[in-house]
Amino acid sequence: MSGNCTCKTCIDGWLSPRMKERLEGEAEFLHFTASELALDLDDDALIPESGTLSEIAVASDASLHYIPMELHPKMTPAFYHGYIIVLQSILQVLLYEPESDDIEDLRKTIPTVGLVEEKLKRIQEAAAESEKEKGEGKAKEGETNEEEETSTILDPTSDISITSAEASLLSEYFSSGGQITFALDAITDLASEKSPEGSLYRRNQYLQEEEEEFVKEVIDLPKCANDLDFELVREKLGLRRGKLGPYWFFLTDSEDEEEEGADERDGVEVLYEGVNKE
Repeated sequence: MSGNCTCKTCIDGWLSPRMKERLEGEAEFLHFTASELALDLDDDALIPESGTLSEIAVASDASLHYIPMELHPKMTPAFYHGYIIVLQSILQVLLYEPESDDIEDLRKTIPTVGLVEEKLKRIQEAAAESEKEKGEGKAKEGETNEEEETSTILDPTSDISITSAEASLLSEYFSSGGQITFALDAITDLASEKSPEGSLYRRNQYLQEEEEEFVKEVIDLPKCANDLDFELVREKLGLRRGKLGPYWFFLTDSEDEEEEGADERDGVEVLYEGVNKE
């Protein structure tokens, strides 16, 4: 599949400025939502005695709906924090400001699976090196330095900075079955669903109103045939054609009332299991 650029400004001939704005906006929203939820993980309603995220927690973060249900037993707070770092890394790629119009520099703004994987690998390697140096420092001094415990890992290709402790959570995420594709699938599919191409857009007036605001915000950006070609974007980012997730489905209270035989839970969204339920 190749791009059908009509604006002559698409990066690599397929990522249009308006599409990039949509992806940035969705990545930023999902990262913010996940980060806010992570602050409340000491709540028993979110992390029950099982030690994994509850259905309430999963319902509260749409990006989690794109992680297969069979991984739920492994969705611990550490797993979740690692997933958030993946979301953060994707967002940082999208927000990268090229220093020139050189195509290789422009490609650094495209969060392909391969590019994000390289970024996360550098973070993990930097964390391992930091831990090694910290251990050598302790051996020499015979004591722990507080500053070393919270040392910061910087990715030289972006503004991302996390502590060495946070970087170790990536290993927990990936060793438990987590993948970069889960986050990219969430970003691309939810951006599509909230666009005029999506069923969520057609069913929700507030999304239609948000689209009107979005059009105003990007009024100075050229229109392009690639502006809503999410299938093309998915393929170019390294995702398979067609949707992967969501794997979790929740009905709001209002939708619950319309579903015959639906489970009732006051104030809580109701879980429906399945794949790609429309």
